[in-house]
Amino acid sequence: MQRRGFISMLGAYFGALVFGGSVSEVKARVVPKPVSLFQCHVAGFPYYQGPKIFSDLKSGQKLELLREPHNPHDNKAIAVFTSNGHKLGYVPRTHNPLPADLMDNGHKITASLTAVSTDMGEYSCLEMGVFVVGESKQTV
Repeated sequence: MQRRGFISMLGAYFGALVFGGSVSEVKARVVPKPVSLFQCHVAGFPYYQGPKIFSDLKSGQKLELLREPHNPHDNKAIAVFTSNGHKLGYVPRTHNPLPADLMDNGHKITASLTAVSTDMGEYSCLEMGVFVVGESKQTV
């Protein structure tokens, strides 16, 4: 548990004891907003299913990231998919160490398209934002 979460929980318990009510009633939890890690292009776009569905891709569209720790080319690989399961490519190797480590430690990492354009060239026609959401699923 992070320090802020612990202090918040401690304050809730103290408030329940001082102002009445039961501790079990104090379960309100603030859901943290996604934190932007970086923006980058989708690597390998021409080699996967993206070109076939390019006309359906829109800026703001949510993407799903799947960790591939056993990828033979990069043990930090993170594949990028549409919500319909179409593989678009990968988080670039230069950007993937941080989100891969976060994912390996139980954090939820998401992405969304920030730009879709044929003007950016064949290899970088999709730009995405990558975000960390919430807290780690693991306990320390």
